[in-house]
Amino acid sequence: MKYGILFSFMILFFPGDPVTAQEIPANQIYGHVKLFFNDMLMIGDHKILWAKDKWHESKRKMYLLDNTNQIRDTMKCNAIEDIVTLDDSTFLIWDINYEVKIRIRYDQMVMKRIVWVMPSFENHYGLSMILDKYMIGKKYLPKQDCAIFNAADIARTSMPVIMKKPDINEKGLYNLSSKDTIVIFTLKCPRNMLTSREEEKIFEENLKNVDIKPFTILDQRYTCHNRTRDYYGWDNVEIYGNDMFIYEKNSCAVFVFDMDHHLQMTDLFVLPVDDRTTEGWKYFFDRNSGKHFAVKRAAMPVTASRSKKKEVHYEYYVYNLDWKNKELSLIQKTALKPVYISKENIYVLKPSKNSIDIIALSLTEK
Repeated sequence: MKYGILFSFMILFFPGDPVTAQEIPANQIYGHVKLFFNDMLMIGDHKILWAKDKWHESKRKMYLLDNTNQIRDTMKCNAIEDIVTLDDSTFLIWDINYEVKIRIRYDQMVMKRIVWVMPSFENHYGLSMILDKYMIGKKYLPKQDCAIFNAADIARTSMPVIMKKPDINEKGLYNLSSKDTIVIFTLKCPRNMLTSREEEKIFEENLKNVDIKPFTILDQRYTCHNRTRDYYGWDNVEIYGNDMFIYEKNSCAVFVFDMDHHLQMTDLFVLPVDDRTTEGWKYFFDRNSGKHFAVKRAAMPVTASRSKKKEVHYEYYVYNLDWKNKELSLIQKTALKPVYISKENIYVLKPSKNSIDIIALSLTEK
C-alpha cells in the first residue's frame, strides 16, 4: 500500500521511538500520519478524504477509502467548494470553470463527464453546473459584492458545444487521460481553442442568437444581506428526490426548489444569527436518513498574553433542522470541527502534530 494507515483497532509504532503502544479512542474510526486532509464525505460505503488547500493548487486531492478504511484510489482536483451527491455512487464536483461527474466503481473514482464552461459564458450567465435537465450556477454582482443564482433549462435548448482532448496541463486532473474528451460549453463552435479576447468577441457577436433562456432562481433580495462576516460553510447544493436544496452563505439560509416545476422556490429556512462578527453556519444533509442538519460555529473569546500571538478558538453547535415546524433542536456541542453527518454519527476532525484523526460522535439528541 502507498500510504501508512492507522485504524481504530490497530496499534501505531513510530519509527525511531521506543516501541510503545498508543491507546486509540473507542470512537476513532480513522487516523493517518503525515497525510493532509481537511474535509471528508461519505458516498455509499465509501469515504472520501478531501485536501482543500486554498493556497497550493498542486496539493488539492481526494482519497477514496473502502469500507475497511483502506485507501483504494486518489484523484487530483482543483475544487475547494462542496460537491453535489447524486446517489450512493455518483457525485458532481463544482469547480471554477469545470463541472465534473464522478462515479465510484470497483473502488475507483471514474470520471464520467467533464465540462469546461468558457469564462465569458459563465461570467455573463453565471451557469456552471449541470443538474438533470438544468444548468445552474452563481453570477457575481460586483457593485453589491454578492451573487445571485441563475438557471437554464438546457433540455429545451440547442446551445452548441465543442469537444477537445485534454492538454498537457489537464492530464491527470480528475483522472483525465489522453483518451478522454472534455465537453466545452460555448456560444459558437470555433475550430480551435480561443484566446480570451477572441472568445469575448464571439460571445458578443452571437449573444442575441443563442437559444438559451436563463432565469434567476435566487436573487439579491435573499443573498445580499451579508448576515454574517464569519463564514463557516460555503454555498452548497443538495439533491433529494425532486427537491434541490441550496445553502447560501451570506443569508445563512437554506432554500428549496422544485425540479419538476421549473425550479420554483417552495420553501426556505433562515438560520438565526445573534452576532454576525463571531457566528457562522454550515448546512448538512444526510441522504441515508433524509434528515437535515445545521452547525453553528461560534468564535470564543481568548485572553492573549503579551508574549503569545492571539488565537481564535471555536465551538460548534450541531442542530437538527425541522422543516415542518421551522425549528432547530440542539443535538451536540463540541470543540472539534464537524465535517460530515451520516448514519447516526457526527464526524469530526481532530488534528495533532503529526496526524489527523476522524472521530465519530453519536448523533443522539440530548
